[in-house]
Amino acid sequence: MNKKKIQIDSVAQIIDHTLLVASATQKDIEKICHEAIEHGFRAVCVNQTWVKFCSGILGHNSNILVAAVVDFPLGAGNLEQKRVLSEIVKKEGATEIDVVMNMGKFLDGKYKEVAEELRVVSAILPTKVIIETGYLNDGQILKATELVDKSGANFIKTSTGWEPKVDIKEKARQVKLIRDNFPRLKIKAAGGIKTMADLELMLESGANIVGASESVVIAKESEKEKKLK
Repeated sequence: MNKKKIQIDSVAQIIDHTLLVASATQKDIEKICHEAIEHGFRAVCVNQTWVKFCSGILGHNSNILVAAVVDFPLGAGNLEQKRVLSEIVKKEGATEIDVVMNMGKFLDGKYKEVAEELRVVSAILPTKVIIETGYLNDGQILKATELVDKSGANFIKTSTGWEPKVDIKEKARQVKLIRDNFPRLKIKAAGGIKTMADLELMLESGANIVGASESVVIAKESEKEKKLK
């Protein structure tokens, strides 16, 4: 695998600072918004209920995006549910959507239905489609990527970060598989990315951005590396 040169100054700008646990309080969400402003993260990625709150903090104070997860983490909603939720988060100030692909329909081979759901959501806001690679073999990953590529979505995203867990080296292999076969499609790697080394591995494999809950740890590591240069 060829090493990709990483500019330390740009590390924060490729991280979606993420907090999606059910126990997140308003104080927790406010904290990640201010961390995003402090470190210059690309986006905050939050559950739907927090979109309006985050937009109120970030909307007029920064260029940081508000990414709302839709049909998360199972992706088991139907087209109309995905559409309505996407319209709601747009109205409340989301600037991006991270939507979970309907895994059951996909594994049943109902590709037209899956493709239509992705097309509808992607027409509402810039969209990242989570394909949950831990459920899929390589052929299925490539088929899911094909659907995402044709849907109008902006990114394919590897994982919700919930179940099933994927080893970081296996995740890197999956990212490279997508990159090698779909060179123009943007990739967001997510799930288990906790250190600067993890982030570097994702970028070397072909990811464009990453999602992480340990964003501040990574940002501090990158700052430390910068000072050593």
